[in-house]
Amino acid sequence: MTDTVSRVLITGAAGNMGAMLRPLLATPGRTLRLFDIAEITDIDSATEEFVQGSVTDRAAVAAAVDGVDAILHLGGLSTEDSWANILSVNVDGTQAVFEAAVAQGVSRIVVASSNHAVGFWTHDEAGDSPLPGDAVPRPDGFYGWSKAAVEASAGCT
Repeated sequence: MTDTVSRVLITGAAGNMGAMLRPLLATPGRTLRLFDIAEITDIDSATEEFVQGSVTDRAAVAAAVDGVDAILHLGGLSTEDSWANILSVNVDGTQAVFEAAVAQGVSRIVVASSNHAVGFWTHDEAGDSPLPGDAVPRPDGFYGWSKAAVEASAGCT
């Protein structure tokens, strides 16, 4: 049995991470569906399709998820913003992506997080080795809180 991923949705595809990962994910026989509120003009029409929309629009998210095998969820605000915006875009928007994936049977989702979810740990607290995976989050602002919340809802913690 061959387990292939022939159609991948990338939310936040116009951002820095999306732009960096697009060429790395492009393989023969795979279509990348690029989803972002910002327009993307450098589309490779042979391997990519662009769907403009926001993760805050549940109908647009459901349409973007339709027919994909996997989701790379990068969409959201990537810097500090008001609580209302962070909650709407990063938390509720991620929930919309998760719910659309479940409704349409997409079982492969990769979610981007941030060091801001872990937050402030001094060198003395962290020690010489990397911070353990079960370290208690100390989000450093609304953005960091949103990333910790997304990790928790995705079952990462």
